[in-house]
Amino acid sequence: MEKLEQRELYVTNNFYSYARGNKFMVALTNVGEKGETIHIKVPNTPFEANSLVCNIFWDNDCLNVN
Repeated sequence: MEKLEQRELYVTNNFYSYARGNKFMVALTNVGEKGETIHIKVPNTPFEANSLVCNIFWDNDCLNVN
């Protein structure tokens, strides 16, 4: 099994994201289920422009990369 390098993408007090390889990205927040909505532009994601990226845990939670 190939070991994928992990790289940090973007960090704030309420948000953390990292990527492994060129098809996997994790984005985490600590605002909680009833917390505020936050909008963050993550630079240098592993995805091509105009790609549809979906959350693997919730159906219909997708974004277009631009």
